[in-house]
Amino acid sequence: MLNISEYGQIIKNKILPLAPKHYSLKYNHLKSKMLSLGILKENMQYSEINPQIEVIYIQPIKKDSKKNVIEFDWIADWMDKKYPDLESFERYFAANLRKWKID
Repeated sequence: MLNISEYGQIIKNKILPLAPKHYSLKYNHLKSKMLSLGILKENMQYSEINPQIEVIYIQPIKKDSKKNVIEFDWIADWMDKKYPDLESFERYFAANLRKWKID
């Protein structure tokens, strides 16, 4: 099992260089994938290709009372409860989610 510093090195050296450097690049990539799968129409509306799919938004901070929004703190709290080992990758990720929400 990898320790937290080994996970950190994997993220820093292998994953982050592949990640888009700007939010618009990330979302444009996601939109193009969703268009190619037929999930979105050309006007960026949900195609309702599968009425069983419920769109859930993950946002740094929940700005209203919509039920289909999950915020970073909720995910971080869940990870803290599910993974009690302080040195686990999940706890490291949870701590970073809390930092990213204010970024």
